[in-house]
Amino acid sequence: MFKIKKRAASQAKQPTLYNIIEDYTESDAPGNVAVCAMTEPEDLTAHARVLSESYEVPLDVMTRLLHEGGLYLYPQAGPLVTRGLFACKIDPSGQEPKQTWVLDVVQYAEAEQLARSYGLTLEEAAARVFYRTLAPELRARLQKKNLGLEYAKLDRAIARHGDIEYIDFRKDWSPHFKRLCIMPNGELVETSGLEEFASLHGITVAQARTLIEQGGTLEVNGEVLACQVVNGQPSVARFNWQQYMKAKEIAASRGAHIMDALSEVGLSDPALMQALKRREQLLPALVLLLAFGMAACSAPKPILYPNAHYQTVGKETAERDIVECGEMAEAAGATPEKGKGAQVAGSTAVGAGIGAASGAVGGAVVGAAGSGSAIGAAGGATAGLLRGLFRRPKPSEAYTGFVNRCLTERGYDPVGWK
Repeated sequence: MFKIKKRAASQAKQPTLYNIIEDYTESDAPGNVAVCAMTEPEDLTAHARVLSESYEVPLDVMTRLLHEGGLYLYPQAGPLVTRGLFACKIDPSGQEPKQTWVLDVVQYAEAEQLARSYGLTLEEAAARVFYRTLAPELRARLQKKNLGLEYAKLDRAIARHGDIEYIDFRKDWSPHFKRLCIMPNGELVETSGLEEFASLHGITVAQARTLIEQGGTLEVNGEVLACQVVNGQPSVARFNWQQYMKAKEIAASRGAHIMDALSEVGLSDPALMQALKRREQLLPALVLLLAFGMAACSAPKPILYPNAHYQTVGKETAERDIVECGEMAEAAGATPEKGKGAQVAGSTAVGAGIGAASGAVGGAVVGAAGSGSAIGAAGGATAGLLRGLFRRPKPSEAYTGFVNRCLTERGYDPVGWK
């Protein structure tokens, strides 16, 4: 007698949350978002669960918001508003896709003021405040049906479902929004939340949170983790002992910041660069980025008009004066960069990046081939990494103002920054 073997039950396929992802994280904060959209019918249960976990909104509240639209105001800590609000906008006519976003505390205050001043509902004010911070290109595309995507150029699996059902404007570190870290050998390692990131590198969750939120460096068993925060988006790289020592030598010999030195080491490391090229076969884009990336390794500095004083003292003296004025600005508390990475003086983006999502629920994100800045699940992540590696943060207004005044008092005529 033959026994009939039962086929093992296949595991349920994880739901796909997004199949169109576009990267706008290079826009100035707070409009630096990733546009995550879906053309398939909304799986409301999965959608609510993911957004609830990502933004710490109670699941029942999130489910109601995705059904009905509206706002969730984060609870206050005593008299203080700590986090702003979460918004879900639903067009009753069905002409626009469902949209979700978050406002930080400053934006929330703006929305409240706008509502009081013009007699608007808080929902209307929150939408106005949010949309006006977005990149001009993205604002224009939101006025078009389906973000103005050319459906003839989209993957069939995406285009066949028709119109975009919902859009999440995301910028978070959640279990459903995977990130990349570049390792010493050039390998790109994907992690989800802070716990997984901390476990990968053998550090505490508290250390991981501080590094990701504030930027800087963290020594780990003779190696070093380097994080640059640009527009609220962290780019992370790990360097081995040899790479770290080389960076220290560069920093000591040239008086450079350790982050600049690590960036130079990363750019000149053939194994690291070759691994990036192999990852997504983005050689043309990589070569182009390398061409301007080396020039971007210096911190932003003022451009001086060649007036009589400049011509009298010469270029070398002028360069020394620029450095001295910068040091005076930092001593006075004016840091060279905007945002949470401001304490990393004069640094360029280092090592690795997140620029955009490389995965969502269960990693089930389908790459999108669209117009504008449309990205795919993996290719876009690598492109985001490269941008994080090479782009240079803008100096803060306090810093540029201090340095400009210092140089003016010394007889120079600063006309801009580069």
